[in-house]
Amino acid sequence: MVFPVVFLKLADWVLYQLLANSCYRAARKVRNYGFFLRNQIPRSSSQQQAASLFPSASHCDVGNNIRSSQTLVCDIHGVLLRAKTFFPYFMLLAFEAGGILRAFLLLLSCSFLWVLDYELKLRVMIFISFCGLRKKDIESVGRAVLPKFYLENLNLQAYEVWSKTSSRVVFTSIPRVMVEGFLKEYMAVDDVVGTELHTVGNRFTGLLSSSGLLVKHKALKAYFGDKKPDVGLGSSSLHDHHFISLCKEAYVVHKEDGRNNQSCFMPRDKYPKPLIFHDGRLAFLPTPFATLCMFLWLPFGIVLAIFRILVGICLPYRLAIFWGSLSGVQLTFQGCFPSSNLEQKKGVLYVCTHRTLLDPVFLSTALCKPLTAVTYSLSKMS
Repeated sequence: MVFPVVFLKLADWVLYQLLANSCYRAARKVRNYGFFLRNQIPRSSSQQQAASLFPSASHCDVGNNIRSSQTLVCDIHGVLLRAKTFFPYFMLLAFEAGGILRAFLLLLSCSFLWVLDYELKLRVMIFISFCGLRKKDIESVGRAVLPKFYLENLNLQAYEVWSKTSSRVVFTSIPRVMVEGFLKEYMAVDDVVGTELHTVGNRFTGLLSSSGLLVKHKALKAYFGDKKPDVGLGSSSLHDHHFISLCKEAYVVHKEDGRNNQSCFMPRDKYPKPLIFHDGRLAFLPTPFATLCMFLWLPFGIVLAIFRILVGICLPYRLAIFWGSLSGVQLTFQGCFPSSNLEQKKGVLYVCTHRTLLDPVFLSTALCKPLTAVTYSLSKMS
């Protein structure tokens, strides 16, 4: 009799969260959108008033030598990263560590995620992305796949403030295992305080630990006690205002600046640490629209891939290049072509960029000779 009672309670909770609460939130969003045009000026003025409680991060004096001994606290989501949503990083984790079916399920969840509030939306993405996966697989993706996309989305204004301080602590509601590897290896962070996940053995259940979703201002009080951090960086949300108000100095990173202002884009030569290794299968940031395009292309792409594979295996190199070009393949040569009259004891080493596993295939086809390639992969997809 225990199982039916537990099942009924779980079904009641799901129906309440997904139907009652979600429909109510959806109705409120529609109503607010309907009144937005009529009340555009008052709403924009109230948002500007809320954002003006703290100065912009661009007004922070990064040339102050005193900052070299100060402690900074911030969040990675909406502050260090320019991306306004964390969905692409959950998609990367689901695709690389879980496989294509898990990624497709996460994409389908977009149809109702927009009506959920932030906490419930995060819980759903965590459950789909983490449920049943091993700890070491998640940690491997966090070290070998996600850093590339984190570096490409760094906010330059936030990083300039970040780099001038000596001690940094990140507080985030994102699962700690998703960001800790990047922050400690590339951003020289002292500590990461994030949402902890429930595990059974060496696998994640997809549920949160008993502490629940991390509340940043409470976690900051518990971490520092009566001592106030020197500098706080936050987004323009009211939750972050409460968080950074506990610091001696507080600055805001505006979403509009991160999306449109070219001065917020981090150039590659200013990366805190060069990206040496990337093991991901996806060369693009999988936003919902980009992921949908990928799945729509997949059936045609499989047929095209089979054709190109057969051409490359069955035909000589010259004919393979010709038929490959008819199917859309383009080869561009730059630099000096290696000499073919080298002695047997000599050779040329080609170092691939590891953008995808196609690098050694294209090298072999372009040189019209077989190559030996060493490959290594953490991804479930090949």
